[in-house]
Amino acid sequence: MAVNAGDFALVVGIDDYPEYRPLLGAIQDAKEFADWLCDPSTGGGLPAANCKCVFSTPSPIRPYQNDIDDRLDEIINQLGSGRGRRFYFYFSGHGLAESRLASDLCLARWSARRRNLALDSSDYLELMLGLGKFEEVVFFMDCCRVRMVS
Repeated sequence: MAVNAGDFALVVGIDDYPEYRPLLGAIQDAKEFADWLCDPSTGGGLPAANCKCVFSTPSPIRPYQNDIDDRLDEIINQLGSGRGRRFYFYFSGHGLAESRLASDLCLARWSARRRNLALDSSDYLELMLGLGKFEEVVFFMDCCRVRMVS
């Protein structure tokens, strides 16, 4: 039985970057984090239905931003008019930052030519805080912080 039924998570892992350097462990890291989140004895105790995962695929090249936003919408719809205790966001993949603490999170089709194919982590953080649906919002960004124009 889950310990924290009011906790929700969005977990993203991207290994596949066909126009940049592919990664070899981002999806595995994300899966292990999701497993930990759902473990009632040593982890977060989330019900499996409250943990939404998005993993990259090489063919077709995914995810797109709307794949991630769709999982986020599922969480918000699950809450309905209610509130949750804690929201976890976890991203494992390539990241960019010029000097900010937050990073741009590179989607699978990101490349030096397609720099707009990245999520602004601060926008997602502000969205989740602004919704007022959770008492706590926790972000984990397991990514590099390449210092190039993001």
